[in-house]
Amino acid sequence: MSYITRKDIEGLGDQFSIPPAYQSSDISTIISEVEEYINDITKNNFTDGGVDKVLEVDGTGTESLFLFPYTTLPILSITSIKERTDPTVSWSSSSVSTIDSDTYYIPEGDKHRIDISIGADTIRTIITTPGTWTKGQANYRIEGKFGHGSCPHPIKLACVYLARDKIRPGYIKSIMVMQEKWSDYQYIAMPGWERRYGKEIPIYTGWAIIDVLIRPYVMRKIDLGVV
Repeated sequence: MSYITRKDIEGLGDQFSIPPAYQSSDISTIISEVEEYINDITKNNFTDGGVDKVLEVDGTGTESLFLFPYTTLPILSITSIKERTDPTVSWSSSSVSTIDSDTYYIPEGDKHRIDISIGADTIRTIITTPGTWTKGQANYRIEGKFGHGSCPHPIKLACVYLARDKIRPGYIKSIMVMQEKWSDYQYIAMPGWERRYGKEIPIYTGWAIIDVLIRPYVMRKIDLGVV
């Protein structure tokens, strides 16, 4: 499901008139472009219910199995976790073990890792250390739902503003700027933007009003292995 609809573009936040020349296919294209842009900037996903993903991750030898750097998306639910002792063995092999779902959980405060319950056991080759994930390379396969799970209002509003700016270029500037002068061209932004932007308000898109909206949903960027 799309993050926003034509109705949202016309009425979310304030009223906006879409010119008659814009057909339904044009609006659909704009919505798709805006959503792709938001996903790319935030490294997040706001599809209702999340998106299906399969990750192969390295066991850490600790109680936590970290999803970074394999994906930037938070995990919503786990379908299964499989474990193998040999990274060359197919995941369909009879030697592959499926971890009991009662022995692990997603911590409430961190949706980018999976913790194993104290005393739970996984495959051991030399020393049995209950309560840890076996250290290894690509020895765990995680299937589950990833993403934000739904589209929050600030993301919807950011998408609406970006869509309106595509339909009416200059729209975003018009809702941010209080005064413009054309002699040597200068403008006065809404109170507070010029002092905060680029400081406590990070620059993501170049539009302060958009960046304020999306800031809470921007995932930490990673250089290696982003899926």
